[in-house]
Amino acid sequence: MAAATEKRPPMRLLEIALDRGMITDAQLEMVRAEHTQVAAQGRSKTPTRIAIERGILSDQDAHDLETEAWIRELPSDLDEYRLVRLVGRGGMAVVFEAQDVSLGKTVAIKLLLPEFSSSDSYLARFHREARIAARFTHPNTVQVFRAGEKEAVQFLVMEFVEGEPVSAILRRRGRIPERDAFDVALQVSGALEEAASLGVIHRDVKPGNILMSKWGVPKLADFGIAKEFADIRDARIQQSLTMGVVGTPTYMSPEQARGARDIDFRSDIYSLGATLYHMAVGELPFPASTPQETMVRVVAESPRLPRAAFPKLSEPAAAVICKMMAKHAADRHASYAELKADLAAARDGKPVSISYAEACGLMTPAGRAEEIRAPAAASRLLRMLAVAGAVAAVGLALILLMTRGCN
Repeated sequence: MAAATEKRPPMRLLEIALDRGMITDAQLEMVRAEHTQVAAQGRSKTPTRIAIERGILSDQDAHDLETEAWIRELPSDLDEYRLVRLVGRGGMAVVFEAQDVSLGKTVAIKLLLPEFSSSDSYLARFHREARIAARFTHPNTVQVFRAGEKEAVQFLVMEFVEGEPVSAILRRRGRIPERDAFDVALQVSGALEEAASLGVIHRDVKPGNILMSKWGVPKLADFGIAKEFADIRDARIQQSLTMGVVGTPTYMSPEQARGARDIDFRSDIYSLGATLYHMAVGELPFPASTPQETMVRVVAESPRLPRAAFPKLSEPAAAVICKMMAKHAADRHASYAELKADLAAARDGKPVSISYAEACGLMTPAGRAEEIRAPAAASRLLRMLAVAGAVAAVGLALILLMTRGCN
């Protein structure tokens, strides 16, 4: 990346910005003229920095353009794999559809962004986690075939899932029918069970990480890659990890949102429950305008009860969701065997291990059960105190995460 940056023409990023409609021709020429003038004076200032100072681009725009330029400068071949097309990008990596030239097989290749590839501590964990992920054999797990490097580009070769993520289905349809949603959760729980048996916690179960193949088979992606980040020191990387990679706030368990260091498989059960809530109910359990607000709500508040949000949801289905999303890990299913039994029963319209009335109370934070029965004024006061306490707790957790990385 560094070598490519050195060879890159000075105006290349702004030309990409123009191509993407981020700036106008007039703005490009204005920056070009100022850059020429600055260079004539013997001063050093990049065109991108000039555009930022003039309010034409933001720092985030500049970072996105760097990523776009890096993508365009990638070699067409990585060892025996030929890159075909870009199919996705995230905060840490981009994913290409690729062709295994020797076998004529379609695969997916995940390429780490340069800021992650430059961290020795992260790379060590990346390759260790790749080796762990390669051990998974469950049919509902995206298979990892190998890790490699070419011209300082770190990559993973994975199973290519022709289809779309559950998040795309939810955007298009709004919700997924109850039986189908529970069938997806049941299959994904099997993938999580295998991971737990190998000592791996996913930590980012969400609709965007569940890929639905064209045959209707759910595949859980990004297994374990976000598990170990204790020694990451780059502030921008830490922020990315805190806000979206090691657990997405909307689906994050309360203990994960608090920054607890001793989370176990029950945190993944919560996240799968929050995902199931979104699929079956058709709305987010904790809608909020910022990740920080979401984390506060996850810690301090109860989500809207599933049947209040979607009255057509059956009581057994709602009870299982509530138990999966219990505020305290000890109140969730004690094993994946228990969870799978409940998911299968709810899917088939049979009795489950807990009543809906009892399960509703499990979604309530500590000390909030009495509040539900208290007068409205007292309820509001306790709510304010709970949120204030959660703000302090989450603020402390964020500070700790930013200073020492994530678990």
